[in-house]
Amino acid sequence: MRAEAAISSILPHQAGAQAWLCRIVSVADNPAPSSLSDYDELKKFVEESGFFTTPMPINMVGDRIVCASRSDEPGLTGVSFWVAKRRSEWFIATWGGSIYRVPSAVRIESVAVSVLRSERGTPRDLQDDLKSRFSLTPVTAEEFDALSGP
Repeated sequence: MRAEAAISSILPHQAGAQAWLCRIVSVADNPAPSSLSDYDELKKFVEESGFFTTPMPINMVGDRIVCASRSDEPGLTGVSFWVAKRRSEWFIATWGGSIYRVPSAVRIESVAVSVLRSERGTPRDLQDDLKSRFSLTPVTAEEFDALSGP
């Protein structure tokens, strides 16, 4: 039974409550691609290396984390990029739209801190030597988004 039909049968005259409960059921039926706990090791490693992180949802909480070289209250600044986990794969992306798959044999923590240490400003793309050293594979936004589906 679809969530809307089930809720309508329970709350036939409560339109506001129906909409609210449908959103809850929708989130429960379609969980985030990952959870914030998936980023715990990355967050700890980056912050212990003297840098900063913050969760920043694409579609929902837990679907990416931002890494940055400096904190400038109320946000982050300096070298900045985002990291996301989809299924069991890690991705690192720049604000310029470049997205890379990180091989399973490579620690995302090492890639992130290397990028933070190697750049002077927010990169449009990652440096070629980093892409080569970590065997990063480019993916399109469409390929990345397809991994976010059910």
